Amino acid sequence: MMGKLSDETCDEHILMNGSLFVVTAYTYEECEDDEEVITALVNDQAVENVHQLWSPEINTFSSRRQRITQSADAGRQYFENGAWQAWLFG
Repeated sequence: MMGKLSDETCDEHILMNGSLFVVTAYTYEECEDDEEVITALVNDQAVENVHQLWSPEINTFSSRRQRITQSADAGRQYFENGAWQAWLFG
């Protein structure tokens, strides 16, 4: 998230005011990377009331059409919303 909400950045707003959100990624590996970033943000902000509702997993509802990506790692297939995880803040 980018931008500002009054005097708070968006990530501070989420951490302090509560939000439920689902994070999607093209691949399971990208979803794991996102989990690491979110966990680091939570730890850096010393937020206590955070619950990961589910950890990264393959999304059975993802697109069935493969996304052709020039920068894709060899052998890795990309799909819209290919993997997901959910978090509850606040």
